Formats: sequence, structure tokens, C-alpha cells
Amino acid sequence: SKIYLKYLRYTTTLLETENRIIAYYSLANDLLKISDRQDFADEMEGCRDKIEFDFWERFLNQKMYPAAKIGRLAVDKDFQDQGIGTFLIKSLVQSFIRKNKTGCQFITVDAINDNTQRTIKFYENNGFKYLTMNDVNRESRQMYKSLLEYI
Repeated sequence: SKIYLKYLRYTTTLLETENRIIAYYSLANDLLKISDRQDFADEMEGCRDKIEFDFWERFLNQKMYPAAKIGRLAVDKDFQDQGIGTFLIKSLVQSFIRKNKTGCQFITVDAINDNTQRTIKFYENNGFKYLTMNDVNRESRQMYKSLLEYI
């Protein structure tokens, strides 16, 4: 909403025609907090050969990582199921890989967790993983996507 823009909380990117908004997403800075979890270490092991050896130990022992949060991502109902949401995610990933102006290793989202599971499945299909299992029955699930696999 405009109030978030006014107070510098989110930026919003629109995909539009001359007279219609087809899709949009909002972004904010975030901080991904990782407790001592072996599954995260195992997942990052796949990126080990991409990260310089002397940095590796410090990297794994960090508790917080720079991230960007998707505040909202929506596609007009008339344009859903045509790959536009996936296109936006891929474009977002590429923008951070090519023009990483703030430092960002992860993209995070609080995905709506309703009975249809549509939103959750969308993010799963786009490579997002669950940050915790403590929110299985909550209104939203915390999910993240590592950008390290793209470098």
C-alpha cells in the first residue's frame, strides 16, 4: 500500500499493460535467522565449492544472513496459471544476482497457508524451503530460497 511506500518499508514492482495491472510484487529488507540446525548446514554443503575455503567456516557459523522479503506477490485472476508468478520470481532472483546493491543471500516469504495450499505449492515449485516446522498450522509459513545456487 501507499503508506508502506511513503515510510520506505517496501518497494513495489508492477507488471502492467497500458490500462491494467497484470501482476506485482513488493520487497523489503529482511534478515534470515538460523539457529543451530544441521539441515541448514547440510543444505549449504552443496554450495561449498562455490564459497572460498577460508570463508566457509565463518559462513556456516553465522546466525543471521542478509535477505530480501517478498511482502506481496499477486497475479490478476485472468492471468493466473500462465507462469507469470514464476517469471517474477526468476526475474527477482536474477536482479539480485546481477545487481546485488544491498547484499542478499536469501529471498524470504511468509506464504499464505490456507486449505487450498495453492500459495505454499507455488513457492515450493519455485525452490523455496521451509524455515521451520513450528508454523505448520499457522496462517502463514516462513519460507526461504537460497541465491547461492545461482552463482
